[in-house]
Amino acid sequence: MINKSIHTNVFKEIKDLIHFENLPIPTQKNRYEITIGTLRIYYSYNSMIAFENINDRKITISENLWNKTTAKHIKEIKTIAGEWVELNRNDFLNAVLLELKKQFQEIGLSLLKERLNVTIDKSNEGSTKN
Repeated sequence: MINKSIHTNVFKEIKDLIHFENLPIPTQKNRYEITIGTLRIYYSYNSMIAFENINDRKITISENLWNKTTAKHIKEIKTIAGEWVELNRNDFLNAVLLELKKQFQEIGLSLLKERLNVTIDKSNEGSTKN
């Protein structure tokens, strides 16, 4: 069973952070892309349908549970992917949540280093050097 509340909450948080309604539509009507750090998330209408690590061009795609327009968006994303994998909806949502967590941790570490002017040693969590 698909946990729609997780998807809805993630979408609301991203929308609030990035002002989703103001994003350009890069390729097709009703297909959006947002980038957070090295993570690019693809939307069809207001549903997350895929994400990719920009560095390695590997795209993770959700199974299609929607209409033919979303199917067309998914097909288009597959054609631009260097490599792709398709997951069932729950596995996809769990994977995107993990990737978002990684990105926000990296963004948070970068901001912390910038604001405090310190070096953070990730191999020994909790310690900082001046």
